[in-house]
Amino acid sequence: MESQPAVALGVLPLTPGDWAGRCFDVRPVCEEQVKALGGEFLKVPGFENYDGSGAGGYAKEIGDDFLKAEMQMFKDQCAECDVVVTTALIPNRPAPKLILAEAVAVMKTGSVIVDLAAENGGNVEGCKPGETYTNENGVTIIGKFPMQNEMPNQASSLFSNNCSNFLKSMGDKETFFLNPADEAVRGTWLLDDGVELERYIPVLAPPPPPKEPAEEVEKEPEMSDETKNLIKVFTQCVIWAVPAIALAFASKGVDLGNLGMLTTFALACLAGAAAVKGVQSALHSPLMSLTNAISGLTIVGGLFVFQDMASFATAAWWKWLGPVAVFVSALNIGGGFTMTGRMIGMFKRKTDAPKYTEVYSVIMAAVLAGGFWYAQAAFVGSAFLISSIACLTGISCLANQDTAPFGQALGTLGVGGAVAATFFSIPSVVITQALATAAAGGLLGYIISVRSEVTDLPQLVAAFHSLVGLAATATALADFMAHSSMTGLGHLASVYVAACIGALTITGSLVAFGKLQGLLSGAAMKIPLQNPINAGIVAVTGFFLAKFFMAPAITPLLVGTGLFALLGYLVASQVGGGDMPVVITLLNSASGWALCAEGFALGNALLVIVGSLIGASGAMLSLEMCEAMNVSVAQVLKITSKVKPGAGGDGEICEIDGDCTETLVESVAEHLCAAKKVMIVPGYGLAVAKGQYALSETVKFLKAGGADVKIMIHPVAGRLPGQLNVLLAESGIDYDDVLDMEENNEPEDWEDIDLALVVGANDTVNPLAETEPNCEIYGMPVIRCWLAKEVVMLKRSLGAGYAALPNPLMYNENSLMLLGDAKCNLEYMRDEVRTKMSDTCLIDL
Repeated sequence: MESQPAVALGVLPLTPGDWAGRCFDVRPVCEEQVKALGGEFLKVPGFENYDGSGAGGYAKEIGDDFLKAEMQMFKDQCAECDVVVTTALIPNRPAPKLILAEAVAVMKTGSVIVDLAAENGGNVEGCKPGETYTNENGVTIIGKFPMQNEMPNQASSLFSNNCSNFLKSMGDKETFFLNPADEAVRGTWLLDDGVELERYIPVLAPPPPPKEPAEEVEKEPEMSDETKNLIKVFTQCVIWAVPAIALAFASKGVDLGNLGMLTTFALACLAGAAAVKGVQSALHSPLMSLTNAISGLTIVGGLFVFQDMASFATAAWWKWLGPVAVFVSALNIGGGFTMTGRMIGMFKRKTDAPKYTEVYSVIMAAVLAGGFWYAQAAFVGSAFLISSIACLTGISCLANQDTAPFGQALGTLGVGGAVAATFFSIPSVVITQALATAAAGGLLGYIISVRSEVTDLPQLVAAFHSLVGLAATATALADFMAHSSMTGLGHLASVYVAACIGALTITGSLVAFGKLQGLLSGAAMKIPLQNPINAGIVAVTGFFLAKFFMAPAITPLLVGTGLFALLGYLVASQVGGGDMPVVITLLNSASGWALCAEGFALGNALLVIVGSLIGASGAMLSLEMCEAMNVSVAQVLKITSKVKPGAGGDGEICEIDGDCTETLVESVAEHLCAAKKVMIVPGYGLAVAKGQYALSETVKFLKAGGADVKIMIHPVAGRLPGQLNVLLAESGIDYDDVLDMEENNEPEDWEDIDLALVVGANDTVNPLAETEPNCEIYGMPVIRCWLAKEVVMLKRSLGAGYAALPNPLMYNENSLMLLGDAKCNLEYMRDEVRTKMSDTCLIDL
């Protein structure tokens, strides 16, 4: 005879669409409880009426015949089941063996046994108390304990939360009342002042009456499609006719030189704008880095100027501008391509097959080398054409992550081929010096990019833009000094424009670098009459341009260059830190136009094509960013003011009342583990805190527990578009889990989101952008995370963001605030989630 406690055997066949729960206990009283939960109550064959109930809630002693039949039933059930849970446990006594080795042996591969009696030896033969392992038959036996101790706590929390939320629904913040018209309240209302109420039977609402046809209202006659099309045609004709007429008058009055160069310029602008049209916002940072590296083709102009320098020792001052242009251009090329390769490589997943992009580079480099060997100097023009096509194709290949590595390889090949072709065009006497200068610059750029962190990417790009501007300005000044006898207006205009735009790029980029690096204040600098002053600088520069045309000399050229350098400083300084991403893209565009002007000055089609590509692509990227922020370029640059249609017209932002509800990391971890769908919204605060690695591990643990976790990044989040995408890719987050805000931000998209985790973002999730016409960001598309069932915001403090605006999201009833250093909180949260998932979800992390 053997004394056996109450036994429960849980059986869960996991065949899709055929879920079933079976339970067994020697006490018949459990049958009603099992059936109430929708389960099937098992009985031992031949002992259907057996009653094993004993005193104290435990089972009485059972006979050998019953025990033998019971073991056989367990074996038969194990052969059918995918999951078995045993609970037979008496304190201070060894747990009875219910699932014998022969029963475990007949279970299917992949089946799981959860032994809740493991702390007293276990109900399963082969159970290893405290461990989880898989036997030779592929059956996983979980012997962790005490698992059951955590279940009441979770159940109590869920029940208490439901009760609490139900009670909160019975009124508003100020009062509490029972509303008999509320079906949920009336259905649970039993007594009123001690008097029993009648049973509540909900009354179905009658179907709505059929709608009567609305009275027809006389409408003003609409414009016919024929008229609309005719107006559209005339409008397009005007758009195209005006520039054509202007060009015709200019062609008669001014010698424009090679009109073929203008044709090349126009087509390259269209190609550059089209190349970036479909680029994903996640790849905007690699795109800017690649175009910045390609703009290092200013080295071509520097090499052409370099040939006038026979000796470093005896050269005039202006001849030193050539080596300067070569050095800084090479620095930009080496650093730009290195950083681009690093960023693109971060999007590569471990499961991705090798793309062998180096094969393209090797084959095409061999073709170029063969062309130089066969045709020598005659191949230079063809090499420039091939390089132009390679640069254009490389930029367009950054449309998605799959083709981005190919784009990086083509861009590198295009620049390398152009530089090699240029060396064939300069005298051999300066080749050694030019090679040494370029190699030194390229090596320094490589070292800087390798040692820079991804969080430093915005200021690194800004600094490299200034180098492109410096090279363009230096080349333009040196070219004029070397060919001052050339009086063609086309050449003079190109030199003047290249020097001025280059100077603007230098100072504007340095200001952007200073603000991003923290060397300068991120606040917008305000000076009286700033727009008239800027306009005056442009006008005076135009006056010196006319003077330069009439009497070509270095003085008006230097004055115009200096004035535009001042303009670049003023324009960049009067832009706040929140709009600095747009300024960086505009400077990227400016570096392209400087390179293009340099190409016109030198008569080099390669520089015209590549410069136009970069200028047009940067301009398009700036327009896309402004569209995402619902502003114009003129508004960002403070040329015009943003229209604020305030409700009251007083310009005051409404006050936000309420209290923030602070929480702890442990509580956030519990909410994350309980959520089925999680949306994470990162901001630049995540990059500053360098918490992307802890966040990535947390995402991995949540997904391992069965949660659906996605990330949504605002197109202009951070200080450079796409920077956060690169950071998250670097930390191991799959880019397929990053959603496009424009396609996943409608109210219905947020209905089933259990928890929105906002990490280091403020302005991009501020509801005032949709509700407060007087605020600075009104009209800017923002991520509507407040529509989720619950929101947790990680912020260093309750302070405002870049826009210096309060955020009502922090005061919402469904919002919790986790304050403190994001990295520390994320690491603590990661550890808590790992522990809870390991203990409650039975996964080995």
